[in-house]
Amino acid sequence: MFELRPDGYLNLLAVPTGLLAFLVFVPLFWLLPAKRIRGGLIVTSVAFAALTWPASWNLTLAAAILYGWVIIAICQSRVAADPTARGSNRKLEAFVWIAVHLPYAPAVVWPNLPWLPREPVVANMPYYWIAWFGLGYVVIRVVHVALDVCRGKIAHVGFVDYLAFILFPLVIRMGPIMRYQDFADQITNWRDRISLRAVGSGLLRIFLGLIRFGLVAHVFVKLVVPTYEDAPQELSRLVVLRSVIFTPLLIYTWIAGYVDVSVGLGRMMGFVIPENFHWPWQAGSVREFWKRWHITLGSWLFEYIYVPLGGSRRRVLLNYTATFGYCAVWHGVFGSYFVWGLSQAVGLYVNRRWYLLWTDQRERRTPLYEALRRWHVVGGWLSWGAGWLLTVSYQITTLCIFVDDAHMGGRWLGYLLGLYHG
Repeated sequence: MFELRPDGYLNLLAVPTGLLAFLVFVPLFWLLPAKRIRGGLIVTSVAFAALTWPASWNLTLAAAILYGWVIIAICQSRVAADPTARGSNRKLEAFVWIAVHLPYAPAVVWPNLPWLPREPVVANMPYYWIAWFGLGYVVIRVVHVALDVCRGKIAHVGFVDYLAFILFPLVIRMGPIMRYQDFADQITNWRDRISLRAVGSGLLRIFLGLIRFGLVAHVFVKLVVPTYEDAPQELSRLVVLRSVIFTPLLIYTWIAGYVDVSVGLGRMMGFVIPENFHWPWQAGSVREFWKRWHITLGSWLFEYIYVPLGGSRRRVLLNYTATFGYCAVWHGVFGSYFVWGLSQAVGLYVNRRWYLLWTDQRERRTPLYEALRRWHVVGGWLSWGAGWLLTVSYQITTLCIFVDDAHMGGRWLGYLLGLYHG
Protein backbone atom coordinates (compact mmCIF):
# COMPACT_ATOMS: atom_id res chain seq x y z
CA MET A 1 0.00 0.00 0.00
CA PHE A 2 2.79 2.45 0.81
CA GLU A 3 5.98 2.73 -1.17
CA LEU A 4 9.26 2.94 0.67
CA ARG A 5 12.17 4.84 -0.80
CA PRO A 6 15.50 3.01 -1.19
CA ASP A 7 16.65 4.43 2.12
CA GLY A 8 13.70 2.74 3.82
CA TYR A 9 11.62 5.79 4.72
CA LEU A 10 8.19 6.81 3.53
CA ASN A 11 8.19 9.63 1.01
CA LEU A 12 6.70 12.04 3.54
CA LEU A 13 5.94 14.83 1.09
CA ALA A 14 4.15 12.51 -1.32
CA VAL A 15 1.68 11.09 1.19
CA PRO A 16 -0.79 12.85 3.55
CA THR A 17 1.98 13.77 5.99
CA GLY A 18 3.24 16.21 3.36
CA LEU A 19 0.58 18.71 4.42
CA LEU A 20 2.63 19.33 7.57
CA ALA A 21 5.13 21.21 5.39
CA PHE A 22 2.53 23.95 4.91
CA LEU A 23 3.28 25.06 8.47
CA VAL A 24 6.07 27.26 7.08
CA PHE A 25 3.46 29.40 5.30
CA VAL A 26 1.08 29.83 8.25
CA PRO A 27 2.80 32.90 9.81
CA LEU A 28 2.31 34.76 6.52
CA PHE A 29 -1.44 34.72 7.08
CA TRP A 30 -1.05 36.46 10.43
CA LEU A 31 0.60 39.39 8.65
CA LEU A 32 -1.51 39.58 5.48
CA PRO A 33 -3.81 42.58 5.01
CA ALA A 34 -7.44 41.49 4.82
CA LYS A 35 -7.75 42.47 1.16
CA ARG A 36 -4.80 40.20 0.24
CA ILE A 37 -6.16 36.95 1.66
CA ARG A 38 -7.29 35.54 -1.70
CA GLY A 39 -3.92 36.26 -3.27
CA GLY A 40 -2.17 34.79 -0.24
CA LEU A 41 -4.09 31.53 -0.55
CA ILE A 42 -3.39 31.28 -4.28
CA VAL A 43 0.32 32.09 -4.06
CA THR A 44 1.05 29.82 -1.09
CA SER A 45 -0.92 26.95 -2.66
CA VAL A 46 1.02 27.25 -5.92
CA ALA A 47 4.33 27.52 -4.05
CA PHE A 48 3.48 24.51 -1.89
CA ALA A 49 2.57 22.44 -4.95
CA ALA A 50 5.77 23.45 -6.74
CA LEU A 51 7.86 22.42 -3.73
CA THR A 52 6.22 19.04 -3.15
CA TRP A 53 5.05 17.65 -6.51
CA PRO A 54 6.48 17.04 -10.00
CA ALA A 55 5.85 19.79 -12.55
CA SER A 56 3.88 17.45 -14.86
CA TRP A 57 1.37 16.70 -12.10
CA ASN A 58 1.00 20.38 -11.21
CA LEU A 59 0.46 21.37 -14.85
CA THR A 60 -2.18 18.66 -15.23
CA LEU A 61 -3.99 19.91 -12.16
CA ALA A 62 -3.70 23.52 -13.34
CA ALA A 63 -5.25 22.57 -16.70
CA ALA A 64 -8.17 20.88 -14.89
CA ILE A 65 -8.71 23.96 -12.71
CA LEU A 66 -8.76 26.36 -15.65
CA TYR A 67 -11.07 24.04 -17.58
CA GLY A 68 -13.41 24.00 -14.58
CA TRP A 69 -13.51 27.80 -14.62
CA VAL A 70 -14.58 27.78 -18.27
CA ILE A 71 -17.53 25.54 -17.39
CA ILE A 72 -18.55 27.74 -14.46
CA ALA A 73 -18.24 30.88 -16.61
CA ILE A 74 -20.52 29.32 -19.24
CA CYS A 75 -23.09 28.50 -16.55
CA GLN A 76 -22.96 32.04 -15.21
CA SER A 77 -23.42 33.56 -18.65
CA ARG A 78 -26.36 31.26 -19.47
CA VAL A 79 -28.09 31.99 -16.16
CA ALA A 80 -27.50 35.72 -16.59
CA ALA A 81 -28.99 35.59 -20.08
CA ASP A 82 -32.11 33.75 -18.86
CA PRO A 83 -32.72 34.36 -15.13
CA THR A 84 -36.11 32.59 -15.31
CA ALA A 85 -34.35 29.30 -15.96
CA ARG A 86 -32.36 29.53 -12.74
CA GLY A 87 -33.01 26.56 -10.52
CA SER A 88 -34.74 24.43 -13.13
CA ASN A 89 -32.38 24.29 -16.11
CA ARG A 90 -32.03 20.54 -16.63
CA LYS A 91 -30.16 20.91 -19.90
CA LEU A 92 -27.57 23.19 -18.33
CA GLU A 93 -27.10 20.79 -15.41
CA ALA A 94 -26.66 17.90 -17.84
CA PHE A 95 -24.07 20.00 -19.68
CA VAL A 96 -22.17 20.45 -16.39
CA TRP A 97 -22.06 16.72 -15.66
CA ILE A 98 -20.94 15.81 -19.16
CA ALA A 99 -18.46 18.64 -19.63
CA VAL A 100 -16.76 18.21 -16.25
CA HIS A 101 -16.30 14.46 -16.66
CA LEU A 102 -15.41 14.39 -20.34
CA PRO A 103 -11.66 14.93 -19.74
CA TYR A 104 -11.74 13.19 -16.35
CA ALA A 105 -12.98 9.89 -17.80
CA PRO A 106 -9.79 9.12 -19.81
CA ALA A 107 -7.68 9.92 -16.74
CA VAL A 108 -9.69 7.38 -14.73
CA VAL A 109 -9.60 4.71 -17.42
CA TRP A 110 -5.89 5.25 -18.21
CA PRO A 111 -4.42 6.68 -14.97
CA ASN A 112 -0.79 6.33 -16.10
CA LEU A 113 -0.96 9.25 -18.51
CA PRO A 114 2.11 9.41 -20.79
CA TRP A 115 3.32 12.81 -19.64
CA LEU A 116 3.30 11.87 -15.94
CA PRO A 117 6.33 10.36 -14.18
CA ARG A 118 6.62 6.66 -14.99
CA GLU A 119 7.53 5.66 -11.45
CA PRO A 120 4.43 5.89 -9.23
CA VAL A 121 4.81 7.71 -5.93
CA VAL A 122 2.94 4.97 -4.15
CA ALA A 123 3.32 1.35 -5.18
CA ASN A 124 0.27 -0.53 -6.46
CA MET A 125 -1.84 2.64 -6.55
CA PRO A 126 -2.07 4.00 -10.12
CA TYR A 127 -4.92 6.29 -9.05
CA TYR A 128 -2.88 7.96 -6.33
CA TRP A 129 -2.37 11.19 -8.25
CA ILE A 130 -6.09 11.37 -9.10
CA ALA A 131 -7.55 10.63 -5.68
CA TRP A 132 -4.83 11.90 -3.31
CA PHE A 133 -3.08 14.51 -5.38
CA GLY A 134 -6.35 16.37 -5.78
CA LEU A 135 -7.71 15.90 -9.31
CA GLY A 136 -10.74 13.97 -8.09
CA TYR A 137 -11.50 16.63 -5.48
CA VAL A 138 -11.17 19.39 -8.07
CA VAL A 139 -13.74 17.60 -10.23
CA ILE A 140 -16.40 17.33 -7.52
CA ARG A 141 -15.82 20.91 -6.31
CA VAL A 142 -16.25 22.21 -9.88
CA VAL A 143 -19.48 20.19 -10.15
CA HIS A 144 -20.65 21.68 -6.85
CA VAL A 145 -19.99 25.30 -7.86
CA ALA A 146 -21.35 24.95 -11.40
CA LEU A 147 -24.55 23.20 -10.31
CA ASP A 148 -25.16 25.66 -7.48
CA VAL A 149 -24.74 28.51 -9.98
CA CYS A 150 -27.34 26.82 -12.21
CA ARG A 151 -29.70 26.39 -9.25
CA GLY A 152 -29.32 29.96 -8.03
CA LYS A 153 -27.62 28.99 -4.76
CA ILE A 154 -24.52 30.96 -5.79
CA ALA A 155 -25.14 34.40 -7.26
CA HIS A 156 -21.77 35.02 -8.86
CA VAL A 157 -18.22 33.68 -8.74
CA GLY A 158 -15.28 35.85 -9.79
CA PHE A 159 -12.14 34.31 -11.25
CA VAL A 160 -9.92 35.24 -8.30
CA ASP A 161 -12.53 33.98 -5.85
CA TYR A 162 -12.74 30.73 -7.80
CA LEU A 163 -8.96 30.26 -7.79
CA ALA A 164 -8.74 30.97 -4.05
CA PHE A 165 -11.51 28.45 -3.40
CA ILE A 166 -10.35 25.67 -5.72
CA LEU A 167 -6.69 26.06 -4.72
CA PHE A 168 -7.42 26.32 -1.00
CA PRO A 169 -4.21 24.60 0.11
CA LEU A 170 -5.52 22.76 3.16
CA VAL A 171 -8.20 20.77 1.30
CA ILE A 172 -7.14 20.61 -2.34
CA ARG A 173 -5.39 17.24 -2.12
CA MET A 174 -7.58 14.97 -0.02
CA GLY A 175 -10.48 17.10 1.16
CA PRO A 176 -12.48 17.65 3.25
CA ILE A 177 -14.89 19.05 0.65
CA MET A 178 -15.56 22.68 1.48
CA ARG A 179 -18.60 24.40 -0.02
CA TYR A 180 -18.07 27.64 -1.89
CA GLN A 181 -20.71 29.50 0.13
CA ASP A 182 -19.01 28.58 3.39
CA PHE A 183 -15.61 29.53 2.00
CA ALA A 184 -16.88 32.93 0.79
CA ASP A 185 -18.42 33.66 4.19
CA GLN A 186 -15.19 32.79 5.98
CA ILE A 187 -13.11 35.00 3.67
CA THR A 188 -14.98 38.08 4.89
CA ASN A 189 -14.01 37.66 8.55
CA TRP A 190 -11.12 35.18 8.61
CA ARG A 191 -8.86 37.53 10.57
CA ASP A 192 -11.36 37.71 13.45
CA ARG A 193 -10.73 34.03 14.13
CA ILE A 194 -6.94 34.36 14.47
CA SER A 195 -5.88 34.36 18.12
CA LEU A 196 -3.38 32.75 20.46
CA ARG A 197 -6.11 30.43 21.64
CA ALA A 198 -6.89 29.39 18.04
CA VAL A 199 -3.19 28.81 17.36
CA GLY A 200 -2.88 26.65 20.46
CA SER A 201 -6.00 24.69 19.56
CA GLY A 202 -4.67 24.19 16.06
CA LEU A 203 -1.34 22.90 17.32
CA LEU A 204 -3.09 20.41 19.59
CA ARG A 205 -5.15 19.14 16.67
CA ILE A 206 -2.00 18.78 14.55
CA PHE A 207 -0.41 16.85 17.41
CA LEU A 208 -3.38 14.44 17.33
CA GLY A 209 -2.76 14.01 13.61
CA LEU A 210 0.90 13.20 14.30
CA ILE A 211 -0.20 10.53 16.75
CA ARG A 212 -2.41 8.99 14.07
CA PHE A 213 0.39 9.17 11.50
CA GLY A 214 2.68 7.52 14.01
CA LEU A 215 0.20 4.69 14.52
CA VAL A 216 0.11 4.14 10.77
CA ALA A 217 3.87 4.29 10.22
CA HIS A 218 4.93 2.21 13.22
CA VAL A 219 1.99 -0.04 14.12
CA PHE A 220 -0.69 -0.57 11.48
CA VAL A 221 1.67 -0.84 8.49
CA LYS A 222 3.58 -3.63 10.21
CA LEU A 223 0.32 -5.42 10.97
CA VAL A 224 -1.12 -5.09 7.46
CA VAL A 225 1.66 -4.76 4.87
CA PRO A 226 2.91 -8.39 5.08
CA THR A 227 -0.43 -9.55 3.69
CA TYR A 228 -0.05 -7.25 0.71
CA GLU A 229 3.46 -8.44 0.00
CA ASP A 230 3.11 -12.17 0.67
CA ALA A 231 0.81 -14.83 -0.69
CA PRO A 232 -1.82 -15.53 2.01
CA GLN A 233 -1.24 -19.30 1.89
CA GLU A 234 2.29 -18.62 3.16
CA LEU A 235 0.85 -16.93 6.26
CA SER A 236 -1.19 -18.27 9.12
CA ARG A 237 -4.90 -17.60 9.10
CA LEU A 238 -4.44 -15.57 12.28
CA VAL A 239 -2.06 -13.18 10.48
CA VAL A 240 -4.44 -12.81 7.55
CA LEU A 241 -7.39 -12.23 9.89
CA ARG A 242 -5.35 -9.60 11.72
CA SER A 243 -4.68 -7.82 8.43
CA VAL A 244 -8.32 -7.97 7.43
CA ILE A 245 -9.31 -6.34 10.73
CA PHE A 246 -6.59 -3.70 10.77
CA THR A 247 -6.72 -2.64 7.11
CA PRO A 248 -9.86 -0.46 7.56
CA LEU A 249 -8.36 0.99 10.74
CA LEU A 250 -5.18 1.84 8.81
CA ILE A 251 -7.20 3.60 6.09
CA TYR A 252 -9.25 5.50 8.66
CA THR A 253 -6.26 6.52 10.78
CA TRP A 254 -4.24 7.63 7.75
CA ILE A 255 -6.96 9.84 6.28
CA ALA A 256 -8.22 11.06 9.67
CA GLY A 257 -4.66 12.10 10.52
CA TYR A 258 -4.62 14.22 7.36
CA VAL A 259 -7.92 15.82 8.39
CA ASP A 260 -6.50 16.55 11.85
CA VAL A 261 -3.58 18.42 10.29
CA SER A 262 -5.89 20.23 7.86
CA VAL A 263 -8.29 21.31 10.60
CA GLY A 264 -5.41 22.35 12.87
CA LEU A 265 -3.68 24.43 10.20
CA GLY A 266 -7.03 26.01 9.36
CA ARG A 267 -7.55 27.12 12.95
CA MET A 268 -4.10 28.67 13.02
CA MET A 269 -4.85 30.54 9.75
CA GLY A 270 -8.33 31.72 10.77
CA PHE A 271 -10.39 29.17 8.80
CA VAL A 272 -12.87 26.52 9.90
CA ILE A 273 -12.24 23.31 7.96
CA PRO A 274 -15.24 20.94 8.00
CA GLU A 275 -14.85 17.74 9.98
CA ASN A 276 -14.72 14.58 7.87
CA PHE A 277 -14.96 11.82 10.46
CA HIS A 278 -16.95 11.42 13.65
CA TRP A 279 -16.01 8.15 15.33
CA PRO A 280 -17.28 6.00 12.42
CA TRP A 281 -16.52 2.73 14.17
CA GLN A 282 -19.21 3.55 16.74
CA ALA A 283 -21.92 3.41 14.07
CA GLY A 284 -24.80 1.03 14.74
CA SER A 285 -26.00 0.89 11.12
CA VAL A 286 -24.69 1.38 7.58
CA ARG A 287 -26.71 4.59 7.31
CA GLU A 288 -25.17 5.95 10.51
CA PHE A 289 -21.72 4.87 9.31
CA TRP A 290 -22.04 7.19 6.29
CA LYS A 291 -22.98 10.03 8.60
CA ARG A 292 -19.69 9.49 10.41
CA TRP A 293 -17.31 8.31 7.64
CA HIS A 294 -15.98 10.80 5.06
CA ILE A 295 -18.85 13.09 6.04
CA THR A 296 -18.30 15.76 3.39
CA LEU A 297 -18.11 13.24 0.54
CA GLY A 298 -21.24 11.48 1.77
CA SER A 299 -23.06 14.82 1.95
CA TRP A 300 -21.92 15.70 -1.59
CA LEU A 301 -23.07 12.33 -2.97
CA PHE A 302 -26.43 12.71 -1.24
CA GLU A 303 -27.06 16.28 -2.45
CA TYR A 304 -25.80 16.11 -6.02
CA ILE A 305 -26.58 12.52 -7.05
CA TYR A 306 -28.94 10.68 -4.70
CA VAL A 307 -31.57 13.41 -4.22
CA PRO A 308 -31.73 14.54 -7.89
CA LEU A 309 -32.24 10.91 -8.96
CA GLY A 310 -35.31 10.68 -6.74
CA GLY A 311 -33.78 10.05 -3.33
CA SER A 312 -35.99 7.97 -1.05
CA ARG A 313 -39.16 8.73 -3.00
CA ARG A 314 -38.76 6.18 -5.79
CA ARG A 315 -36.29 3.60 -7.17
CA VAL A 316 -34.35 3.72 -3.92
CA LEU A 317 -32.07 0.75 -4.64
CA LEU A 318 -31.29 2.07 -8.12
CA ASN A 319 -30.54 5.51 -6.68
CA TYR A 320 -28.19 4.06 -4.07
CA THR A 321 -26.48 1.96 -6.75
CA ALA A 322 -25.97 4.94 -9.08
CA THR A 323 -24.71 7.10 -6.21
CA PHE A 324 -22.12 4.64 -4.97
CA GLY A 325 -21.34 3.48 -8.48
CA TYR A 326 -20.22 7.03 -9.15
CA CYS A 327 -18.28 7.04 -5.88
CA ALA A 328 -16.51 3.84 -6.94
CA VAL A 329 -15.55 5.15 -10.39
CA TRP A 330 -14.46 8.45 -8.85
CA HIS A 331 -11.87 6.46 -6.90
CA GLY A 332 -10.77 4.54 -10.02
CA VAL A 333 -11.71 1.72 -12.39
CA PHE A 334 -11.06 -1.45 -10.42
CA GLY A 335 -13.43 -4.37 -10.04
CA SER A 336 -12.94 -4.19 -6.27
CA TYR A 337 -14.15 -0.58 -6.26
CA PHE A 338 -17.35 -1.56 -8.08
CA VAL A 339 -17.99 -4.43 -5.68
CA TRP A 340 -17.43 -2.08 -2.74
CA GLY A 341 -19.79 0.53 -4.21
CA LEU A 342 -22.48 -2.09 -4.80
CA SER A 343 -22.00 -3.38 -1.25
CA GLN A 344 -22.64 0.08 0.17
CA ALA A 345 -25.73 0.54 -1.99
CA VAL A 346 -27.16 -2.84 -0.94
CA GLY A 347 -26.23 -2.25 2.70
CA LEU A 348 -27.97 1.13 2.76
CA TYR A 349 -31.04 -0.28 1.01
CA VAL A 350 -31.36 -3.24 3.40
CA ASN A 351 -30.75 -0.87 6.32
CA ARG A 352 -33.58 1.37 5.06
CA ARG A 353 -36.03 -1.52 4.60
CA TRP A 354 -35.20 -2.87 8.05
CA TYR A 355 -35.70 0.56 9.60
CA LEU A 356 -39.08 1.02 7.87
CA LEU A 357 -40.17 -2.45 8.94
CA TRP A 358 -39.49 -1.85 12.61
CA THR A 359 -40.83 1.71 12.48
CA ASP A 360 -44.11 0.24 11.24
CA GLN A 361 -44.01 -2.44 13.96
CA ARG A 362 -43.43 0.21 16.62
CA GLU A 363 -46.15 2.56 15.39
CA ARG A 364 -48.73 -0.24 15.22
CA ARG A 365 -47.58 -1.64 18.55
CA THR A 366 -47.68 -5.17 17.19
CA PRO A 367 -47.53 -8.11 19.63
CA LEU A 368 -44.11 -9.07 18.24
CA TYR A 369 -42.70 -5.59 18.82
CA GLU A 370 -44.16 -5.35 22.33
CA ALA A 371 -42.74 -8.74 23.27
CA LEU A 372 -39.28 -7.90 21.95
CA ARG A 373 -39.41 -4.53 23.70
CA ARG A 374 -40.23 -6.15 27.04
CA TRP A 375 -37.29 -8.50 26.56
CA HIS A 376 -35.08 -5.47 25.69
CA VAL A 377 -34.32 -6.98 22.29
CA VAL A 378 -35.43 -3.80 20.47
CA GLY A 379 -34.90 -0.24 21.55
CA GLY A 380 -32.13 -1.11 23.99
CA TRP A 381 -28.47 -1.91 24.27
CA LEU A 382 -28.92 -5.43 22.90
CA SER A 383 -30.36 -4.28 19.57
CA TRP A 384 -27.77 -1.51 19.30
CA GLY A 385 -24.95 -3.94 20.07
CA ALA A 386 -26.15 -6.39 17.42
CA GLY A 387 -26.43 -3.56 14.91
CA TRP A 388 -22.96 -2.30 15.79
CA LEU A 389 -21.36 -5.74 15.45
CA LEU A 390 -23.07 -6.36 12.11
CA THR A 391 -22.16 -2.89 10.79
CA VAL A 392 -18.51 -3.05 11.79
CA SER A 393 -18.12 -6.57 10.40
CA TYR A 394 -19.77 -5.54 7.14
CA GLN A 395 -17.65 -2.43 6.68
CA ILE A 396 -14.41 -4.22 7.56
CA THR A 397 -15.20 -6.90 4.98
CA THR A 398 -16.22 -4.48 2.22
CA LEU A 399 -13.28 -2.14 2.80
CA CYS A 400 -10.92 -5.09 2.53
CA ILE A 401 -12.51 -5.93 -0.81
CA PHE A 402 -11.99 -2.30 -1.84
CA VAL A 403 -8.29 -2.35 -0.97
CA ASP A 404 -7.48 -5.75 -2.52
CA ASP A 405 -7.93 -4.36 -6.04
CA ALA A 406 -6.11 -7.21 -7.79
CA HIS A 407 -8.35 -9.95 -6.36
CA MET A 408 -11.51 -8.12 -5.23
CA GLY A 409 -10.96 -9.43 -1.72
CA GLY A 410 -11.02 -13.04 -2.90
CA ARG A 411 -7.42 -13.69 -1.93
CA TRP A 412 -7.78 -12.65 1.71
CA LEU A 413 -11.36 -13.53 2.48
CA GLY A 414 -11.24 -16.60 0.26
CA TYR A 415 -8.22 -17.90 2.14
CA LEU A 416 -9.93 -17.35 5.50
CA LEU A 417 -12.97 -19.27 4.23
CA GLY A 418 -10.83 -22.07 2.79
CA LEU A 419 -11.72 -21.16 -0.81
CA TYR A 420 -8.34 -19.80 -1.92
CA HIS A 421 -5.23 -22.00 -2.10
CA GLY A 422 -2.91 -19.90 -4.28
